[in-house]
Order: sequence, then structure tokens, then C-alpha cells
Amino acid sequence: MSEVYATRRTRLRDRCQAGGSQAALISRPANVRYLAGAAPRGSVLLLGRTEDLLVCSGP
Repeated sequence: MSEVYATRRTRLRDRCQAGGSQAALISRPANVRYLAGAAPRGSVLLLGRTEDLLVCSGP
């Protein structure tokens, strides 16, 4: 994923950790697209402490 999207995810990850959360699950397509650059139908983005995972139901 692009550096722009990585920067956005890092900012969100920092805010979540400051609030005491270790992970965030993003499910709204507009938010997934904003953070990952793509939002296939039914996809969700999981932001963890060290890595991110984009999960989608199909190819």
C-alpha cells in the first residue's frame, strides 16, 4: 500500500493505542478506502500493533 495510506493508518494506530486499544477494525467502505486505497465489496481492515490486514470475501 502507498506511503500516503500508510501514514494515515499510522496516525489512526497511534490514536487507538493512546486510548488503550491494541487494534482497530474498520468496516465502512469509505473508511477502508481512505486508509487502504481500495475497498473491495465486503472488505474490512484490521489495524494491529505492528501490521495491517485487509480482508475481503472474494478475489
